[in-house]
Amino acid sequence: MTSLQEILVGNTRPIFTLLLGAVALVLLIACANVSNLLLARGNARSREMAVRMALGAQSSRIVRQMLTESLLLALAGCALGLLFAAGSMRFLERMVAEQLPEVLHPQLDTRVLSFSIVVACGCGILFGILPAWRAARADVNHALKDSDHGSASRSKRRSQSFMVTSEFAFTLVLLIGAGLFLRSIIRLTKVEPGFNPQHTLAFDLSFPEAKYPRDEDRLRFTKDLIARIRALPGVESVGASSSLPLSGRERGESLSRPDRPQPSEQYVVGVSSVSGDYFPSIGGTLLRGRFITEADNIPTARPVLVIDARVAKDLYPDKNPVGQYVDFLGKSFEIVGIVAPMRHLDLEHEPRPSVYGPQAQFKFYNDPSFLVRSALPPSMLVATVRKVILLADPDQPIANVRTLEEAVHQSLAPRRATLTLLGLFAMVAIALAAIGIYGVMSYAISQRTRELSIRSALGAQRRDITQLVLVGAMKPSVPGIVVGLAAAFALARFVESQLFEVRAHDPLVFLSSVGLLGMAAALSVYFPARRAAKVDPIVALRAE
Repeated sequence: MTSLQEILVGNTRPIFTLLLGAVALVLLIACANVSNLLLARGNARSREMAVRMALGAQSSRIVRQMLTESLLLALAGCALGLLFAAGSMRFLERMVAEQLPEVLHPQLDTRVLSFSIVVACGCGILFGILPAWRAARADVNHALKDSDHGSASRSKRRSQSFMVTSEFAFTLVLLIGAGLFLRSIIRLTKVEPGFNPQHTLAFDLSFPEAKYPRDEDRLRFTKDLIARIRALPGVESVGASSSLPLSGRERGESLSRPDRPQPSEQYVVGVSSVSGDYFPSIGGTLLRGRFITEADNIPTARPVLVIDARVAKDLYPDKNPVGQYVDFLGKSFEIVGIVAPMRHLDLEHEPRPSVYGPQAQFKFYNDPSFLVRSALPPSMLVATVRKVILLADPDQPIANVRTLEEAVHQSLAPRRATLTLLGLFAMVAIALAAIGIYGVMSYAISQRTRELSIRSALGAQRRDITQLVLVGAMKPSVPGIVVGLAAAFALARFVESQLFEVRAHDPLVFLSSVGLLGMAAALSVYFPARRAAKVDPIVALRAE
């Protein structure tokens, strides 16, 4: 018993939960960024706020003013974000269309608009409280002293360092997540599907019972159509099957050896009925014996099966299965060939043990899928094949025309879409972190102009100044990286089920993410540090 909701959207829930978490991390990074910059701005306006309070402004009015500015900033960002979202909606819909059920379509509506406004207002108030509280607690006498102009207190520097540390931690978690999915999809692209998808056209037909009431009618039409398509110029082989690889569908039946007692648990295999030159058309690999031929595909022929290597290993580990018999569908089938396993469901799961039999021997033959292998590009055959089908039956519906290469590509679409979105979020996170670190460091260095000028006047070289600033600026990154690694290590187990042949704690991904984040941080700090090293001490001290 499964709920309809689970059938429609159940497989998408883990992916969208992951993406929702990525969105939350980017939001936190942006909020920490803005809060840090507001702290710096509030510190730069400390004299202004001190003058206001000296003239009689209450602390509540200072807090209201700062929160109003923060809220207006958040709402302006919300408006720009919604405009950007509306403009990128088509791109998003194309990206996730292949992994969303048809009942779900991404769109901007009143609920999304309301949610965005509430989040923007909440973040504006929440992350504007600290700068507002700092401004309201300013010591008027201390702030108005000329000797303290522009300096930052130790508590303010701690607040800024905490925000930078948080940015590093959140960004590192996102980077590691994107890195894990990148390695996963790279592994997936290297998976051997068990067939050759190149130069092969595929399409599906439907046999209405009113027009094709008997199995013989369906078999006759299939053979006739295969012969017609095979006669087209450039066509090398044509075949049909009840289920193609990567189609996501496959019938299961039990199978056993006649010379062994019936096991307590049935040995279930995937079953595909085939016609024409199915294996040459799919590009299957014959390991032993022979393929199924047209001579096997008549009702009076002896029942034969082609099995894959997994069935051969499970049923006949001690002998050559070709020529042996199995009990299947209530009768005895002779094994005439062994082929390499093919992935019927998707590229992520191991291929299920499968057998292939002639269409004439199976009474459960589904609506067939046809394969046409040609030396020509498959797209050049589509119009000609359609004409041939309609000549054979003008009422025959033709569905899901695609190439096998497109089928392989489509099977990777959910992973690719997730990776693309996670990668975009990670890039945005790095950019936000770099901008935030650059802004904070530019402000911090401007506050240290007098100190750095004195050091320079006393003989410090530009290299010494640059090194001093770089080391001081990178200090918050160390606890941020440590916290980010710990958080990513703890959260990795939640995405482990979405990975393919990649460990959730892959050391290469973790180290690469740390290196990339450290490089971005070093670059964002380097330019303010170099600018500080170029300050003329005489000019700076004269200004003081």
